Amino acid sequence: GKARGRATGQSQAMLTACIASVGAAYLPSQRPAPGAPLCGSARGRAAVRCAEAGTLTQSAVDDWLGSAVAARGSVASGLLDEVRSEATDVVLAARRPGRKQEAWRRTDLSLLYGATLGAPSGRVGELVAGYVEEEEAAAAAARPRLVFVDGVYSADLSDTSSLGGGAYAGPLEQVPPEVREAVLESLREIPEREADPRTELGCHTFAALNQAALSDVACVYVPSGVAVDTLRLILLSTPSYPDSGAEAGASPQLAASHPNLSLWLGDGASLSLLQQYAGRGAYFCNGLSRLRLGENASLTHAYLQEQSDGAVHVDSVLATLAAGARYDANLVQSGGRLSRVNLAVRLEGGHSHASLN
Repeated sequence: GKARGRATGQSQAMLTACIASVGAAYLPSQRPAPGAPLCGSARGRAAVRCAEAGTLTQSAVDDWLGSAVAARGSVASGLLDEVRSEATDVVLAARRPGRKQEAWRRTDLSLLYGATLGAPSGRVGELVAGYVEEEEAAAAAARPRLVFVDGVYSADLSDTSSLGGGAYAGPLEQVPPEVREAVLESLREIPEREADPRTELGCHTFAALNQAALSDVACVYVPSGVAVDTLRLILLSTPSYPDSGAEAGASPQLAASHPNLSLWLGDGASLSLLQQYAGRGAYFCNGLSRLRLGENASLTHAYLQEQSDGAVHVDSVLATLAAGARYDANLVQSGGRLSRVNLAVRLEGGHSHASLN
């Protein structure tokens, strides 16, 4: 389907959409309430200790959410320690999305909740040939390419050497100092903290889980007045280790990865972004993408989801547009056993424009 929004004068507007492989698309109009103080840290720390020790109880925390937190990987940057800790408190106090909630009533998540989450292997195998080597063979290596495997930056597969004008695409650890604090501050904001359950998009719990399990962040920064023709962001997911399969009669296992994108365009900057998801085997890919456009900035966003047939894909794409900014999004989902993308665009300034296809 298509959706278009425009803010005129000094008005503000909110445009949201849910695009799922199960159920129909719909466009509820809502605006998340400002964030509330973080919930009980003492309870959160106790709950995650129970999760990691395998002694979860329903009274302490939702068992599936607790096990999802316990299955998270190691962190690639110490800059994320505080973000993960704060988000852990939030997700362990949250409720599991389900069909009794308005935002999720058309999406059956029993496949996900019936599985045990495990660590991904990181073995990309033929995915490299399909998404990296073919591009290089076609003499397209000059096009900047940023690759994350299971939510972690891959220096071996990435090539952003052709980026110019002070633009940056890479891991959080190397992000330019002028935007580092702004990126970290945005990561502390978990969407829909106090949204009305009748009109919310359904981002909150999975976004909190993404941040609680963060290993790294894909950061893209284009300074004011700089134009970048095309950046290819490839987010690969891998299955669990071959020797970690469940015993006969046990729940199926899904490797869990939590890719996170933070994109910033300065005033008057422009970028064409191709964001691709792919993987092999059975896994749960829980993504979160934040896009912030400065005044008169322009972003053309092609979102291509080509996950494996055994994958569960959940993603929230959150865009904020300043005055005069333009956001054109084209989303295509062709893979995954279960797939859902929540898309929310906030038009914060006059004459900003969004087109969603």
